[in-house]
Amino acid sequence: MGNRISSSYNKCVPKPKQDNSMLLIKSEVERQKSLNFYISNLWESSFSSKIDKELEKGGKVILDVGCGAGSWLLEVAKMYPNNQYFGVDVVPIFPKDNLPGNIHFITGNVLNGLPFSCEMFDFVHQRFMVRNFNTRHWKMAVKELTRVAKLGAYIELMEMDLITYSQGPITKKLFESFLAAMHARGISPIIKELLKRTLIYNKSLENIDIKSINSPLKQWDGIKVF
Repeated sequence: MGNRISSSYNKCVPKPKQDNSMLLIKSEVERQKSLNFYISNLWESSFSSKIDKELEKGGKVILDVGCGAGSWLLEVAKMYPNNQYFGVDVVPIFPKDNLPGNIHFITGNVLNGLPFSCEMFDFVHQRFMVRNFNTRHWKMAVKELTRVAKLGAYIELMEMDLITYSQGPITKKLFESFLAAMHARGISPIIKELLKRTLIYNKSLENIDIKSINSPLKQWDGIKVF
């Protein structure tokens, strides 16, 4: 009785390791794109400052501080192409290739001083810093934004008060933990009044206008807001 013994030799080639950091960056870029789309639809505009006519004429210089993936800057640059656009962020997840000649992204931190000369910009935009800045940081940031803005320029800040209404028990518990962590870092989740005081404190600013809108905290039109 014989036995047939068959064997085969398979060369084992290890699969390349997946770069999780790149996946995280891609995920964050997509999240920011979705959030920008949501905010633009919520406000029915990309900004509230009354500078649209001047942007249409062209020749203006616009700065987006904390630009992230550059979604807002790219959106506005597409709407008003005859201007110069600069975006700055601590983490360089903004696009680096195939950019139009009038769009520039730079790594930098507003709290350490922006890499721009005084009175350079006609429109300075900043948003989504409420989870990162304490009271002292806000004063520093507003002072720096004012420094790089031209006389008569517009400075626009867009932030969310981190409060909720009509909470269920789970949401209530989650937000209590979240707010406790914010307070432990010296960060105020009620940003509207803090920003108002900070802007009024800066004597270089005038014609301060504050607008508010309620935002649903849920999945909206297929987009997760947070």
